[in-house]
Amino acid sequence: MPPIDQSPAMVIGTIVYDASDLKRLQTAFRQAGQLPPWAAALVICAVGAVIGLGATTLVERLAGISAPPLGGAAPWGALLGVVLAVTAGAWRIGRPAGPIAAKPQTVGIGEEGIRLTTPKGESLMRWPIFANKVVQPGYVALRTEDNSWVLLRPEFFVSTDDYAAAVRLINANLP
Repeated sequence: MPPIDQSPAMVIGTIVYDASDLKRLQTAFRQAGQLPPWAAALVICAVGAVIGLGATTLVERLAGISAPPLGGAAPWGALLGVVLAVTAGAWRIGRPAGPIAAKPQTVGIGEEGIRLTTPKGESLMRWPIFANKVVQPGYVALRTEDNSWVLLRPEFFVSTDDYAAAVRLINANLP
């Protein structure tokens, strides 16, 4: 990896993310507006019923079938819509997240911000771009305004002193 220009106050480490890091981020940045699973299931059922009822009613009208409102095939169409919507929602939720590429990147934390470097590029995230910080025992999770994230663990640094220095820089620049 290309070397990072080191200033005296810059702490250097090497990040290699794994699947557990994605779970840490999901836990750290659980959004307050996110629906709990039971509420999401109710919404999916309601939307599926409306879509199924609408589709069945449309087919009945196009076919010239005269049925009383909510009679004939309409309830079955609503039920089919619920089943299809719940199945699609369960498939989507149950799908495993894609693997995190275990490609190492060099991280430099300094007064300017956080600099990430790979063999293909380099980026500097200045401190004002960070919107959220979660400090937990064993990791620090940072999220930017545009929903990019950086997760730092002690294992990413040469020593616990380097990790502690990185956390001090983060805390000093992100209240």
